[in-house]
Amino acid sequence: MHKKFAIGDVVRCIEPDYTLVKDKTYKVLAVEDFKSAQLITVDEPWAGWRDSKRFVLVERSCEDWVDTVDQIISRISYKPGWQIIFERGDRPYLQISVTEEAEASEDSAKRDGTRTPWKGAKRYLSQHMCRQEIVGLCFDMIKAAEMHEVHEWFRYKNASIFNPHLDPDVLAEVASRKANFNVRDNAMSMVEDEELEPRRRGRGPSAPTLSERDK
Repeated sequence: MHKKFAIGDVVRCIEPDYTLVKDKTYKVLAVEDFKSAQLITVDEPWAGWRDSKRFVLVERSCEDWVDTVDQIISRISYKPGWQIIFERGDRPYLQISVTEEAEASEDSAKRDGTRTPWKGAKRYLSQHMCRQEIVGLCFDMIKAAEMHEVHEWFRYKNASIFNPHLDPDVLAEVASRKANFNVRDNAMSMVEDEELEPRRRGRGPSAPTLSERDK
């Protein structure tokens, strides 16, 4: 498909005819999609259905785009106490905000029921992002925030070994020592010793055929 228009888009004519004026802007009133083409109706009384290749989308103003993002964010919901903040400004961004109402506000270090509101990382936006990208970004932000909590709350020997706040320099020191790695001998083959030994002696059972597996 050459391009994708939606109802309400403002388009500029680049290929005039007896009803359309070159470089004049029109508003899209209806859209019909086909496998390899798209037909649109614009607010010209005599235009009828037109091939979308006759038009280009008029660049939206920053204010229009911001209003669109606001509208999209208002339609997203998640657990109680979870919010998505949209900061306009010169560099607009989205950010997860968790209030004390949310279970995720419980302090993972104290583990005594203390609740503290927090915010996630800022995700900066582009004016060229479409609706799917904005909604998908919000979903990814929530997933990342939830996994952040998983890493903070998980304990082994009462230690937060997967904590996302561990110093990378300390982790690098641990990882630089071969003795600190714990890997099974058959990590690559995943064949157990009792399975491997008969095969070495030639007495192991042959692999079942497809017909035998189906029985």
